[in-house]
Amino acid sequence: MPPLTWSQLEVKELNPRSNQFWINFSFSLFCALFMVYEIYDYADCKAKEQNRPFLHTGAHRYWRIGVQGIGSIILTIVEFETPPIVYSHFLAYFAMLVDAVLLWADKEIVPLPRLLTVAEALMSVLLALGVTDMGRMTTPMLIVVASLRFAQDQWFDLKERHAFKYVNAVLLAALSWHWLPVVRPISDAFNFRHDNLDADVLFLIDIFLGHVTVLLLYRRLAPEVLLAGDADVELYTLQHHGPSDLS
Repeated sequence: MPPLTWSQLEVKELNPRSNQFWINFSFSLFCALFMVYEIYDYADCKAKEQNRPFLHTGAHRYWRIGVQGIGSIILTIVEFETPPIVYSHFLAYFAMLVDAVLLWADKEIVPLPRLLTVAEALMSVLLALGVTDMGRMTTPMLIVVASLRFAQDQWFDLKERHAFKYVNAVLLAALSWHWLPVVRPISDAFNFRHDNLDADVLFLIDIFLGHVTVLLLYRRLAPEVLLAGDADVELYTLQHHGPSDLS
């Protein structure tokens, strides 16, 4: 099959009546939502470290459970209704649903910290293997996200391990930009028309946009945690918990 021309790509990727448009949009949206989750989760963990857990309710975890569970069911139905069916996608949808069920059980039934760590990494790997048809960049980056999720809970310094969430947020933001329907035709044009150097430059642009997006969202979504100076945190701790909690 000959490679698609730029005009064919443009029509296919930007036409809202095309299935490909909605596949790209859905994947971009899911990556963006998971990026926001990582940001809120980082802020939540940081607030607890600062002895200010009341700053975040933890509701973002329930939003994630709902989005994953309902999203996996909707995507399964859409996959059946919009042929051609890509059967490997069902592996990704299954991983999303199982992960949502485990997250719900961890919050509502019994804490499963160790099991959840391994399960989240495994489900992320299955998700990555389920979207192998979506280009050379997507699956490797999702596998890196899976490995970082696992490494996060194995890290030696408890004060440092939340930094993994920032890295994951950047990778997910880069993927969100990469699959945005407006940006995707440019990416495909690079892959079809030029050599690997140009594709690598495009990857660099995605990563740069990911960093900028995450840094801006951190400042917008959780300034009370991330912009608080050490003096502010120490003052609050002294006022509400006493000097023993400063250590």
